[in-house]
Amino acid sequence: MTKFQFPEALEGMRVSVHCAVSNYAEDVRFTWLKEELILSGGGQGSRIVQLDPFSSILSIENVSQVNTGNYTCLAGNPFGNSSHTASLTVFGKEN
Repeated sequence: MTKFQFPEALEGMRVSVHCAVSNYAEDVRFTWLKEELILSGGGQGSRIVQLDPFSSILSIENVSQVNTGNYTCLAGNPFGNSSHTASLTVFGKEN
């Protein structure tokens, strides 16, 4: 699985991360979690898009303090699972 990381984020920015696997042959299912709770897309301004059978993108529009936390991409198929977690910290706008 690719190791993603979030960029530094100020309130109001858009952030996105890309999760991809290269070692699964078929039937890969991606699940995104925030603090171990499943994100279904649309929650807290998030959007999840599966680009192809081997990759997924999590995008968050107009980030705010509520989006700060640990995000995990879980990829799996009947033969196994792989995951990666990265932290997003949202800083207040500078005046």
